[in-house]
Amino acid sequence: MIDVKIGIAEAKELTLELDEELEPFSKQIDLVIQDGTMLWVTDRKGKTVGVHGSRIAYVEVVSTTTTRKVGFAP
Repeated sequence: MIDVKIGIAEAKELTLELDEELEPFSKQIDLVIQDGTMLWVTDRKGKTVGVHGSRIAYVEVVSTTTTRKVGFAP
């Protein structure tokens, strides 16, 4: 699972939780930007959004599948 923020030129920022892996999603973003096609993604709640590759200003991706350590340091 990954958390994604997509900045859209002259508009808002999309924040999504996706059930996708980091590497394939990054490659999909690269292709969409290069080809100038639409990026269609469906989040964990079933909402589908589309963004044209030419409108993507930035993408921030954080993998949430890594284990997080909880505890106290001595």
